[in-house]
Amino acid sequence: MIYCPTCGGGLRFEISSQKMFCEHCQNRYDPQKIADSIYNDAKTEKTFESIAYICPACGAELLTTDKQDAIGFCPYCGGASMIFDKLRRDWKPDRIIPFTVTKEQCREAYVKEVKRHPFVSRKYRDPQLIESFRGIYMPYWSYSASLKGDFSINIESKKTGFFSGNVRTKLYSVTGSVDRELDGYTHDASISFDDHISEKLAPYDVTAQKPFNPSYMCGFYAETGDAQAEEYNLLAKEELVQHGFEVIAKDPSAAKQLPKKHCTYVSESSRLPLKIRSAEQVLYPVWFMSYRQKDKITYAAVNGQTGKVGADLPLSPIRILIAALGAAAVVFGLLFLLMNFLPSVKARTMLGVCSALMMAGLYVTQNSFIQTISKSLRTDISIGSRVKGAVKAGDLPSVSVSMPLRYLFLVLVAIVSVIGYTSDGSYDKTYAIIWLIVFVLTAIPLFQFHIAQGRETRKIKNLNLSTESTLKSGILSEAKKLLNPLKIIRIAIYLTTLLHLFLVFLDYPYNLIYYALCAAIMAELFALALLHIHFQVSVSKRRPPQFNKKGAA
Repeated sequence: MIYCPTCGGGLRFEISSQKMFCEHCQNRYDPQKIADSIYNDAKTEKTFESIAYICPACGAELLTTDKQDAIGFCPYCGGASMIFDKLRRDWKPDRIIPFTVTKEQCREAYVKEVKRHPFVSRKYRDPQLIESFRGIYMPYWSYSASLKGDFSINIESKKTGFFSGNVRTKLYSVTGSVDRELDGYTHDASISFDDHISEKLAPYDVTAQKPFNPSYMCGFYAETGDAQAEEYNLLAKEELVQHGFEVIAKDPSAAKQLPKKHCTYVSESSRLPLKIRSAEQVLYPVWFMSYRQKDKITYAAVNGQTGKVGADLPLSPIRILIAALGAAAVVFGLLFLLMNFLPSVKARTMLGVCSALMMAGLYVTQNSFIQTISKSLRTDISIGSRVKGAVKAGDLPSVSVSMPLRYLFLVLVAIVSVIGYTSDGSYDKTYAIIWLIVFVLTAIPLFQFHIAQGRETRKIKNLNLSTESTLKSGILSEAKKLLNPLKIIRIAIYLTTLLHLFLVFLDYPYNLIYYALCAAIMAELFALALLHIHFQVSVSKRRPPQFNKKGAA
């Protein structure tokens, strides 16, 4: 606790004025000056006095300088209480960024973020839940480096063919000299603070850093720094090298030698004169909240300097289901209305359109499934790939973001060709044959897309994340549970499609079987939607952490 020089009352750091405020005499003081009169060793000692609170359930630990603070529950596992440990001396950070975002601004930023996601449950806007945000200073390692000397860098420019999906690669080589200082790369130094959340909050404006002073912590908590700078040296070097490449790319002389877009730095065959000079211990402000429901927990964090939000936003299965049913009702309703108002449109034509939409639904949902897994498990894979037995980036399933757009374009062509070759005679037979040829030619790349997608999906089965965090292991576990049901539905969809093509080839005269197949398609799409809803809802929540168990973090 830091006391007021005028009346002796307890001082708190006031965010709006960026000064120490006394609630008794209403005076305000400069944090740097007030500390000098109380902590005479603040600038010379490597440690500072703090009070520790430890969660008996998960082992998380928080610090504060205020003896009158009391933590009602653990912000990490949602436990009922945190036990006061003792007064002790902890490592003194080199620098600190004080809170500039108030708690009210934090709540507004969080609510705004929740409203951007229509499938998030309303309970995450509950005022009582939002009130549980706590101001916590998170420990980070801040790296500085120099880029000085001759460089030789190689760049890849990749372009993907719209229809073929083939990737064409061109190599460029750039040489020259550079003399720049690189600062601002940071990585959180806390095992408790999840990397997924910390990356969402980045970046911080490092120009606003101030020399550390315990007075900035009055009224707030601080996380303990339990990860050493050496643990992130490889990752820091990779990030700084990438930053160095961006610096060089902006140089006018180098820019003339580089392609304008689709530009990727190739680190293995390049040479940059990069040297990491130092790593400082710093504290950055975070508004943090956790919400526990049975054996699942969700986190929400707001950057205490910029207001940027990083949060687990669990999806509401009811909302997603209503939206899926609504979209399905509109699509199939339009198809059946079209069939009733245009008698020339045959039932088998409607079945062909439904089959094309079903295949598109299968591809897009599977694509979303792969993207979710790849994005969730990719964090820090670059550094993990250097550890024996760890997952490599190439082991993860991945698909091009533009692939679904090309697929849907081909589906549209397939639908038009289906309408053409299943016509009841209103078109000349020659045109029907032409459309049939177009359909066959379109079906070949569509089939190739599905083969490639299946190959990427199979990678999930072979993944092993036993050395990774519980969050990543949980996501992979949920994904593997989905593989067999997805395989069954996939086979059912392919069989339905083959049966449809066989009936059209036979020119089967009874419409009832076509209607029955349309109903089967709706059922298969509904089952597919339910599976993916269950998966997305499951992975949007995490298991409570256990930092007091060896290897659990």
